[in-house]
Amino acid sequence: MDRKANMQRYLDEISKYASCTNPPTVENANILYKKARYLHGNTVRYECINSLQLFGDVEVTCLNGTWTEPPQCKGLPCGPPPSISNGFVPNWFGSDEYGQGAEYRCFRGFEMEGPASIKCLGGKWSHPPYCREVECSAPPSFDKAIRVGPQRKRSYKSGEEVIYRCEQYYQMEGPKTIRCLKGRWIGRPTCRDASCTNPPTVENANILYKKARYLHGNTVRYECINSLQLFGDVEVTCLNGTWTEPPQCKDSAGKCGPAPSIDNGDITTFSVAEYPPGSSVEYQCQNLYELRGNKKITCTNGRWSEPPKCIDACVISQEMMEIHKIQLRWEDKKKYYSKTDDTVEFMCKYGFREVSPHHAFRVTCREGKMEYPTCA
Repeated sequence: MDRKANMQRYLDEISKYASCTNPPTVENANILYKKARYLHGNTVRYECINSLQLFGDVEVTCLNGTWTEPPQCKGLPCGPPPSISNGFVPNWFGSDEYGQGAEYRCFRGFEMEGPASIKCLGGKWSHPPYCREVECSAPPSFDKAIRVGPQRKRSYKSGEEVIYRCEQYYQMEGPKTIRCLKGRWIGRPTCRDASCTNPPTVENANILYKKARYLHGNTVRYECINSLQLFGDVEVTCLNGTWTEPPQCKDSAGKCGPAPSIDNGDITTFSVAEYPPGSSVEYQCQNLYELRGNKKITCTNGRWSEPPKCIDACVISQEMMEIHKIQLRWEDKKKYYSKTDDTVEFMCKYGFREVSPHHAFRVTCREGKMEYPTCA
């Protein structure tokens, strides 16, 4: 019996000196006074970082070469994100777990200072940002532009606008306002010279009340000399730096009346009651019509030259094709109108045979008309 007790005491004595090495790693924790080797019965103390809370025993013990169960470092939940002046947290659904983030936005007219996002750490949110009001300094100057409102002041809030107008002889291109946006002025009014100088010279005519420079919209009046007749508008107008079409002063002998009208077509210029000898006008056809002849006619010895014609297109009727039991031969070239002299090819519908001569299935459009072949 004594021998057995002595052996147990010996084993207990040996186990006391069984050592441990690396203590257990605990996430988000530091080991205080760490060393390379620990004897039986030695302890190691842990300390949580990042404001986390320790759950379990603060120490582990080396027993017979093995460490006891280590603690855990866990974060506490946070309440709702802190409110800030002139800002808010969009889309907040009440999730306040440790490590959860929240992002702020500023109201219009304010800008953010500091990071927009905060984080829940150990029951407390990190420091939120600050929304400060954004202002612009005095508005800039622009070439040939004059500021007209509002009343001048030292600074402007985001969203405020300033209006400009152009100096005499100049015209505004684009927006006339600039806007303060997040401390910067947005927009650039542009003033373009819209004045006119020398009016067009008209042979055998004097300009009444001529001056050096004319504003946009100003007019100049002409007066024929040597008993000649004025054809066209008696005045020209300055429009965006360009003069309108001037009149002509010519002998009234051989003049022409209004240009002749044509079916399905129009002249390309504004019609006047009288045209001087040598004048010309041009025609254009309406959509789907084809112009035949010279598009330009001239006034000679009181008469206009022959005007062109606008030839009608042929419209291929689905109804007529159904009546004649025909269809277009080329499916990939399916079209339902053809110009004069264009050729269209037909074929019988499935189950029908040709009644018209074979050559009649190749039809030419003649000034809006075409003969349909027949199948039965």
